[in-house]
Amino acid sequence: MKIKAIYGQEPMREREFQDCFCVGENGVTEIRNRDENYGDHGLGWYDVFKGEFLAMSMSARHVSLILYFENEP
Repeated sequence: MKIKAIYGQEPMREREFQDCFCVGENGVTEIRNRDENYGDHGLGWYDVFKGEFLAMSMSARHVSLILYFENEP
């Protein structure tokens, strides 16, 4: 399934906003997940793309919510 949006953890202080990346907003064209293998453990990542450009990578531990496209585009 294709990812529609990812949301970071809730902020710890007043007047701060949760990190959010949504396909179709602010130039975001795709969000992909990947695993980084270190042999005895792995780390999960979500990569945010704007066209072919990798704009941001967010650690899976930092993500609190993932939304998927109901009908994939």
